[in-house]
Amino acid sequence: MDLQFASKLQTALSLLGVTGDFEPSNSQDKANKVLHEYYVAEMGRSMFDKRRKKALEDIKKLDTQGIVATEIENVKKLNMGSSVQLLDTQDFTCIVALKAPSTTLDESLLRVELVKAGLNADKIETAINNARKKNKPAETYNVSLKRT
Repeated sequence: MDLQFASKLQTALSLLGVTGDFEPSNSQDKANKVLHEYYVAEMGRSMFDKRRKKALEDIKKLDTQGIVATEIENVKKLNMGSSVQLLDTQDFTCIVALKAPSTTLDESLLRVELVKAGLNADKIETAINNARKKNKPAETYNVSLKRT
């Protein structure tokens, strides 16, 4: 495969929605051009997310020896990340990176366990509320194409 493949692909993808049949209209409104760019990018992201998901499913089907499953068990046992080469072809190499498992805390179960340990329910609630942090609210922008 041509060594310039990635560069050529990036160039072709960057031109989507900029030239040819899908370029922005001749509007003088700056917002219209920005919304056009966002709309094209969002449509491309959606399409490529679906394409990526399908390709990932197909890659996983190629792991007929259970290489990734075995490595996942090792990562769980050792509680540390790892990586394993899954596929190596003429043009591509596929390495699966596995991160150390994360943990979650079940607040309801924690309350029950702390009450069992003899702590006061009101103090438990106060402590949990004091330790809780709020994240920034999620923002979702939706740009739709007007029918003319």
